[in-house]
Amino acid sequence: MQATLACMIQLSTTHAPKNKKGKKRPGGADLWQAVYLGVVEIFVARDERMLEAVAGVSALLPYPRRIVHLRDFLLGLEGLLSTGP
Repeated sequence: MQATLACMIQLSTTHAPKNKKGKKRPGGADLWQAVYLGVVEIFVARDERMLEAVAGVSALLPYPRRIVHLRDFLLGLEGLLSTGP
């Protein structure tokens, strides 16, 4: 929780560009999803800027989580399903 708040404050008080490569920085409502880092092993999202922000939060945790783009997560599932039992 503290890491999520720290990330939100950092994004809002630094010179984090509102747009980077055409992508908007995540807003407060999006960043509240980072609280799930406390209960998951893998955090999946498709928003690149959100993944960057959540990776920063995860790095502050005693046990950092895996941060994965949705595309890569789905490719991993596809690989698991195609190998079969």
